[in-house]
Amino acid sequence: MSIRAVIARQTPDGGLAGTYLHGGDPAHVVPVLLSAVAGHFGGDAEALAHYLIDDHPAGWSALGGNFAADPGFIEPTRGNVGLSFAQHRLNRCYCHGDRTDPPRPFTAADLQPLWHDWVYVINPDRLDVHATRYLRGWRLGDALIPEGSLTDGYSKTLTIAWDCPPALHHGLFPHML
Repeated sequence: MSIRAVIARQTPDGGLAGTYLHGGDPAHVVPVLLSAVAGHFGGDAEALAHYLIDDHPAGWSALGGNFAADPGFIEPTRGNVGLSFAQHRLNRCYCHGDRTDPPRPFTAADLQPLWHDWVYVINPDRLDVHATRYLRGWRLGDALIPEGSLTDGYSKTLTIAWDCPPALHHGLFPHML
């Protein structure tokens, strides 16, 4: 079973705007996002958010980490039961390649802890990682998001600066849970 997540950015009014990520395991996603900002996007976290949310609004099957290649979904064909190593490194969105799904925007009101285990909030100076998997609600900063849908306000959140040393990228999450 995949770990479902949402990749989002904070809106000017303090809410969230984002898109779905099917392969959302933080042990994989956090190093991919940190490496993408440090490498391909040259320190520009907003460029990463634009790529992930605005350019691919139907969401993501998986983030393989190769931001230089064209992203797109790869539909398995008869006799081709798996992806090659090179294909696993591709970012596979639902709006390009073998799929052309319509946009699936997410706001805080759309989040459901039973269906969205993790929320990755891309900020200009940091990545906020919110765990919802074992919880009934979560917080964005000091604000409960939103009243009536995610209600108890308890969560685990990890804030990581974009300039976190690369040697730490893969070691962040085993100690958090």
